Amino acid sequence: MALAIFLAFVAALTLGLGWVAQKLSSILLPLAVAGIFAYLLDPVVDGLERLKVPRVRGILLVFFLAVMLVLTAMATVVPRLIVEIQRS
Repeated sequence: MALAIFLAFVAALTLGLGWVAQKLSSILLPLAVAGIFAYLLDPVVDGLERLKVPRVRGILLVFFLAVMLVLTAMATVVPRLIVEIQRS
């Protein structure tokens, strides 16, 4: 009897957590991506800090470089994409 109650509890907990994850998925995905970026870029900021760059300035520098990288990628991809769309 105790085993059946325990298994029912585990099943209810699993279903409940699944329901919560489904409801919060629009929030959890951007948080997960932001966490991954923060985890990957922290060593770069730490390296800049070892080079005597203040942490805030290092964060801003890394953020600026990331934005410039994204804008450069978009500037090279979007015009080509427009040409390809117009051809079809």
